[in-house]
Amino acid sequence: MLKKQFTVIIFLLSAVLIYLIYTPGLNGPFIFDDFNNILENPYIRMQTLNSHDLMRAVSGTSRPLAMLSFAFNYYFSQYEPWSYHFINILIHIINGVLLFFLLRLILQKDFANPLIVAAAGALLWLVHPVQTQAVTYIVQRMTSLSVMFYLLAMLLYLWARSSQHRLILFSGCGLAGLCALASKQTAVTLPFMIILYETWFYQDLKFEWLKKQRFLILMLILAVILLIMKSNPFEFFIKNYDDYDFNMLQRLLTEFRVLLYYITLLIFPHPARLNLDYDFPVSIFLFSPLTTILSILAIAAVFVTVLHGARKHRLITFAVVWFLINLVLESSVIALDLIFEHRLYLPSLLIIPTVVT
Repeated sequence: MLKKQFTVIIFLLSAVLIYLIYTPGLNGPFIFDDFNNILENPYIRMQTLNSHDLMRAVSGTSRPLAMLSFAFNYYFSQYEPWSYHFINILIHIINGVLLFFLLRLILQKDFANPLIVAAAGALLWLVHPVQTQAVTYIVQRMTSLSVMFYLLAMLLYLWARSSQHRLILFSGCGLAGLCALASKQTAVTLPFMIILYETWFYQDLKFEWLKKQRFLILMLILAVILLIMKSNPFEFFIKNYDDYDFNMLQRLLTEFRVLLYYITLLIFPHPARLNLDYDFPVSIFLFSPLTTILSILAIAAVFVTVLHGARKHRLITFAVVWFLINLVLESSVIALDLIFEHRLYLPSLLIIPTVVT
């Protein structure tokens, strides 16, 4: 009973704290991609709650659940920014609650009282300044909403592993995963993370088990490639770069430096280092700038360290793997802007809480 009361108190205090932190941004205006996705998007202008308007809101988009949420915002408050910001803050708080439950499950084998450690870890993630963009940049609800379903899917999977109602919980996990994908495509990493979690914590890092899943993993990789390319390799690999002043190789090289910058933001998120619109210099080749090759070597060293220390430091190494894999889509060869802080919202879920463990 005391544990339940403590948990409720922690949830309430955390919710109040997060609301107070983000209250100054409630009346922040629509910016950048908010315009074409919300203000100039006729599909989300839902006037009635009938099937026609609901289907219209989700038509012509690869992120139907996110768009549907914007449509509900419009239905209740049209283009009042505060209502969009309020829902973003609410989703962020929910994500903190889900992260708490996930951390408590992960930590219960190694800590006598995982509740306090999980609460501290979730709170640290919630208040970390690097989450500001994902919460206050309205259109990035796509990110936070996807993470909400991503976390729910992970929780349902873990609950299913020790439950008599496995079929129901595994089905719920699959449904939550589809909802995450319908909010933002970065959720395609979910099946890989479930497989890796199974390997790390249930299969005792026996990579022979992982080898047995190679056909499933291969099918998942092919599905991800087809989903991202949308069956048009030319557009994916060449045409989409027409809008940028860098090519695919230059972007890939630059992302190694971006990745290290992301890591420094997690360690030292000083307001002067946070930015909505970066002017990040492009890597021309391996030694231009010199930090390109140094960044590649640093990331390689991290990867080798993870493999070497996985058994001894199970949680931290899995958190690092979670961080790297959940950045791989937006920090590799896809034609996107080089750097955005909201891309850290999902990858940082486990790496930030490890500070308190």
